[in-house]
Amino acid sequence: DANPVLQGTLGAVDFTQIERWDGDRRDRILKQLIESTSKLPELEEATQVGDIYDSLVIMSAENAGKSVAGGVFLSVPLARLMVALLDLRCGMRVCDPVCQTGRTLVACATYALERKFDITLHGQEPHERLGAICKMNLILHGVRDLKIESGDALHSPMLTNKGKLVRYDRVISAPPINRANWGAEDAVKDHFCRFPIVPPKQSSVAAY
Repeated sequence: DANPVLQGTLGAVDFTQIERWDGDRRDRILKQLIESTSKLPELEEATQVGDIYDSLVIMSAENAGKSVAGGVFLSVPLARLMVALLDLRCGMRVCDPVCQTGRTLVACATYALERKFDITLHGQEPHERLGAICKMNLILHGVRDLKIESGDALHSPMLTNKGKLVRYDRVISAPPINRANWGAEDAVKDHFCRFPIVPPKQSSVAAY
């Protein structure tokens, strides 16, 4: 309640996994957590917490075969290269319509932080759990001007204002590769008229 920016980020966490009556186990786990974190070296910058979190995301993706919920695992160097090509400037609004764990948006935030200017970051992610990871990733990297929506950007774009799509200065993404049945039939009658030319049914990347 005291941190509105975290709204919905931890919604899927079950805090009742340890029964209330099992106080000894709860206290033991809490003790181990405190002892483990106390051994960590002091961090010189707040963004280093985000870097640690990002490393954990990388490890998880590698263990899963470098695939995130059917999407593409984007390495940090590649994300930074993509961002460098964007030529970001102060005050720009940037969007990733398939943000997954936030690799591209974090790279944008890092780029702006290193050059000491502010940008606005928006994203949308069809997998609610990945969207929560993305939001937490950005928050731990010191980003506060952000908006991460849940849902499929092709079928249900949520980044809208008064019934119209929000326009951005830059759009960056690593969209799903060869996603089957991405919705070519629905694209013909798209409410926002985003498809003057409908991509092939088997080419979700072209659709994005």
